[in-house]
Amino acid sequence: MSASEARGLEFDGVVVMNPEEIIMARPGGERDLYVALTRATKRLCTVTVQPA
Repeated sequence: MSASEARGLEFDGVVVMNPEEIIMARPGGERDLYVALTRATKRLCTVTVQPA
């Protein structure tokens, strides 16, 4: 689910993949990242994958 689709929802656990890509995806991406990071009620995990 994209960060913009998660707006207004809550989940017990959230995994945010590549936070930098969320920011770079469109203007205002910082707001999308904020939404993604604040959807978790119990557990939050961020994963950043860097090319080898």
